[in-house]
Amino acid sequence: MIIARVLGVRLRVNVLFFFLLVLYAVAGLLAEAVIMFAAVVLHELWHMIVALGHGFDIEEVELLPFGGVARLKGLIEVNPVAEFRTSLTGPLASMTIAVVAFGMFAALGRLGPYARLFVLSNLSIGLFNLMPVIPLDGWRMLRASLVGRIGFVAGGKTSTRISGAVLAVMSAAILVAVVLGLVSAVTLAVVVFLIVAARRERANGAYVLFRYLIRRESEILTDRIMAVQQLVATKDVTIREVLQFITPRRYHMIVVLDSDLETLGTIGEKQLLDSLLAGNGDVPLEYLL
Repeated sequence: MIIARVLGVRLRVNVLFFFLLVLYAVAGLLAEAVIMFAAVVLHELWHMIVALGHGFDIEEVELLPFGGVARLKGLIEVNPVAEFRTSLTGPLASMTIAVVAFGMFAALGRLGPYARLFVLSNLSIGLFNLMPVIPLDGWRMLRASLVGRIGFVAGGKTSTRISGAVLAVMSAAILVAVVLGLVSAVTLAVVVFLIVAARRERANGAYVLFRYLIRRESEILTDRIMAVQQLVATKDVTIREVLQFITPRRYHMIVVLDSDLETLGTIGEKQLLDSLLAGNGDVPLEYLL
């Protein structure tokens, strides 16, 4: 459900979030619903500003009960530094707003129920989004850090496994809390949403490396200078296996060795990509020499 445009970006309210806002309004808590909505919008606004600052065009932002998801025209996943900074900004902004608002309301002697709710909403959104669970900011920061160190494939798989473990523990804890009456059953809806989002992200993650490789040539031509990362592999290793070690912002050269560890030759990254696009991803490296 599209509700507005901010800085040329479509704002869409997620069905779950819209449902919660309606429930609050029906229960006579319209002011509370507006405060929650404002906290989420402020959180996403800072994501948008940083993403735009890194040169990414934003098509749409979907507002969720605990933040939002920005849909970019570019691939921020292939730029770990930009993804980390953009993801970190949201939680930091929310927590900063909470601290500043608390100090301001307290200094003015107006720390009433609505003011407390505004502070608590921003603080909760900021802290919750630091969790390393798909699709929260904490997980995107974790993925960006790992991708920059160990490559797209390994970084994506490791961050996804960590997310799954944290989500499993969190789900069990919330379920126990609901049974004991400590939290509302509505909280389970958030868990369900996170599980669905995690499955969607896993399906999308398989294409991140491929999409990055497709735009690789234009990136090199634009930057003109790029650091080289050298890999060593035996001649029987396939092209697909080597591509799992590709890391962003580096041009890769692969030294191919025979069974006696003698150098057979060197293969450039472009040769790997050309072979992959030709449908030869399972061909051993020796056939490219």
